Amino acid sequence: MLDDELLIETPERVELHYILANVGNRFLAAAIDHLLQVLLVLLLVLTLYLIGLPRWMAQSTLGVWVAALAILAIFAIYWGYFALFETFWNGQTPGKRIMKLRVVREDGRPIRFFEAAVRNLLRIIDIAP
Repeated sequence: MLDDELLIETPERVELHYILANVGNRFLAAAIDHLLQVLLVLLLVLTLYLIGLPRWMAQSTLGVWVAALAILAIFAIYWGYFALFETFWNGQTPGKRIMKLRVVREDGRPIRFFEAAVRNLLRIIDIAP
């Protein structure tokens, strides 16, 4: 068995071999996903600007509520992007799909929402220096 291979033996004595992703593939997948996140946020900001959010904020409290919802939407894009894609696309995000990567549980099964959510809530710790 290689160091970059995960071997899982099922109760039926069937060996499942998984090749582990290297740092380069993971980096490229994350770069693609973060680029998509930035594009989504820019699209949201541009849309709010075009519908007149700066003018609304100056004139009424409705603008403040729209700005608060925009901040929540940006939060959802940052935190929910990975969790939702990994849940509904069987452990893949668009970047992972392009790089042919997949997140699996220790036993080789696809992750569920709970695992994807915890994994991505801890992402902030992972990116800390």
